This record gives sequence, C-alpha cells and structure tokens, in this order.
Amino acid sequence: MDCYWINQTDATFPELRRVAGRVALIPLGSIESHGPHLPLGCDPIKTDNLVRHILRREPVAVLPTIPYTFVAAARALAGAVHIRSELLIDFVENICDELHRNGFDKIILLQGHGGNTALHTMFCNRMHEREKPYIVYSLSAQADQWSKMIEMTESKECGHACEWETSMAMLACPGLVRMDLLGDRTFPARKEPDTRPALTAADWIGKYPDMAVGKPQLASREKGEKFLEMVVTAVVDCIRRIKKDKETAKVLKEYVRRAHSVHEDFEGLGKVGPGRGTKKKKRKSGR
Repeated sequence: MDCYWINQTDATFPELRRVAGRVALIPLGSIESHGPHLPLGCDPIKTDNLVRHILRREPVAVLPTIPYTFVAAARALAGAVHIRSELLIDFVENICDELHRNGFDKIILLQGHGGNTALHTMFCNRMHEREKPYIVYSLSAQADQWSKMIEMTESKECGHACEWETSMAMLACPGLVRMDLLGDRTFPARKEPDTRPALTAADWIGKYPDMAVGKPQLASREKGEKFLEMVVTAVVDCIRRIKKDKETAKVLKEYVRRAHSVHEDFEGLGKVGPGRGTKKKKRKSGR
C-alpha cells in the first residue's frame, strides 16, 4: 500500500492507519550549507531517500518531510533557513497533536539533521511534561550506526558534508553532487575555545566554520550503498520494536498517576499524632 499520508483520500485513510499499526513517521531535515559540493537541501533529500527504502520493508504512515529546522550555526553561510527553537517546537507539537486526532498513538520523529538537538531531547521531554495521550519516539537517521559507519570511512574526521554524507548524497541526488566545485579542498577541524567540559554554542562553529568536515573526496556510491543498507536495516528494526512496544505507555501512565497523587505521600508529615493515611474521627454534632 502507498503509505504516504498526503497521497490518501478520506476513503483510503482508515486503511493506512490500520496497515501502519497507528504509527506515523515525521521525517525532518534542514536547509543549510553542506560545503561547496552538496546541495543546501542535502538533509531532507537524503532522508526522503531513506524513507523510500524503509517503506519497501515496513509500512508506516509517512508525513511530508519538514525541511526547516534550527540551524543557527549555518547563518554565517549563504542559503540557510533558520527557524527559532520555540517556533519549531510549537509547530512540531501541533503536527503531533493532529496526528493523534487522526487516530495515531505512536509518532516517530526521524531526525535527518544531526543538529536537531532541540527536537531530539527537549521535545520528547516536553511531550512528557505535557502528558500527551500519545508517545513520541525520536530517532536519528543514522539509527545508532554512526560508530560502525565511521569504521568504514577512510577519513579521520567525519560529521557534516564529509566522506560518509557525500557518499549518501551520491545515491540520493547524484545530479546535485558537485565534486568539481570541491576540487582538492579539505576541511580539517580548527582549534575551538578550550572550555571543556562546559558546552557552549561556539564549540561546533569554532571547529568547523565552513560547515564541512574532513575529506569529502573519499566518498563513493559504493560506500553510500553500504551506509544506506546499514541505516535502513537499523531503522526498520527500530520501527518494528516501536510497533510492539507496550512498556513505554505503561511507564508513562504510571508516571502520570504518581505525579498527580504525590501530595498523598506527604499527608500527615510534620503533624503530631496519627501517621499518614489515618482518618480523623468526625466530631459528633450537638444537635
């Protein structure tokens, strides 16, 4: 079945919900510089390609990819479209609310942009805080395969517009990869402000001011095919486990129960007399 949300009609939509097991997926990308050789929309393009391969193995309701996100670090270079963090989080929350209104209980954010920390950690905590009646799962498009992919690269440095990302782009959008514009230019890390272990907004910008890392010239379609297979397999496995997951709902339901009854645990503290939970005797009326 065609699992793309926007391709449905109101007549076919219930079947999509059934086939997908009430699980929806929101792909997220970014519009920002990816060096002189990759397109500004590299992240959403790669993520769309990943989704196409996922759907060949596992059905899930797929929303249109959101190409805009928080890319403050990229504003120093041409082409970036930055969305303020508070606006971005409200927007994605609104979409998730609408997915639940349409009958979906589990929502996966597929993070195709590595800098989506606001959505990868804070967003899930916000849904928790607001006690949403649905569950949000945030999943990196690398699906915890990063260390394995790095072992397969020849570059000592990887992370953005690098050997592995360029290899993936060669599969997703070969006509947009401009190695001729790259030449022999490489992107070694620069020395960033030494404030470790403290984190600052200048850390990544200081190391990679050109928004590219390492030696993209080492990329190849063959490497991209290997990387893509690893990631697709890992993401599909995760989606299947999410479909079977019943424990997360139980944990969150128990949390809500405890959070709203926590005052009972403090009943009687600081009082002299009967312990907690002891009912006071009603005073008899003199009437």
